Amino acid sequence: MGMLVIRHKVKDYSKWRPEFDRHASAQRSAGLTNPRVFRSSDDPNEVVIFFNASDMAKAKDFAASPNLKSTMAKAGVQGGVANDVAITPGFGAQVHASGLRPGHYRAFINLLRHAYLWDKARERYGEITVVLVVYGDRDWSREDERQRTVKAIPGAKMETVAKAGHFLSLDQPERRAEMIKSFTAANASRATRRPDALRTGKSQPT
Repeated sequence: MGMLVIRHKVKDYSKWRPEFDRHASAQRSAGLTNPRVFRSSDDPNEVVIFFNASDMAKAKDFAASPNLKSTMAKAGVQGGVANDVAITPGFGAQVHASGLRPGHYRAFINLLRHAYLWDKARERYGEITVVLVVYGDRDWSREDERQRTVKAIPGAKMETVAKAGHFLSLDQPERRAEMIKSFTAANASRATRRPDALRTGKSQPT
């Protein structure tokens, strides 16, 4: 007996939950039983679901099925991209194949098991300098989380990209590349004029 773990960000939990429950027969057909749904204490619209899985191959096929995709869209599940066509069939197949690789599931569980270290890593954000923090306007992170990250990094600059989700490289690849080039060029120019300031992290008058 294996286990399938799914993490979702939903628009409205009260609307998502009835759709999830109505999909129970399809879940059982895929060998998924005993669903346990947990909600984040920080964001009640962030859910993690644990299923017992009698057949992991069937469970993973179910997770990638068009039927589940349409049900998720109806239930208000928010994906990592703002535009579904950003995930091409070829890329989707590649991601699915990666999920079927030996050891992938164990690595994912290990990631969840060490999630507490993500907050621990924030303690070192103050050591970072010269940073551009970029979010999509439909990113699944909350606004307060974004602001907390930016405030923790000295001198960080934040930009928001329109019509983009969490995966900017899929939604807005050209815009993302332009922002990186512009930011690095500007900082290279400043480094040429003020090398000591950038090296020490101290600001100097322009």
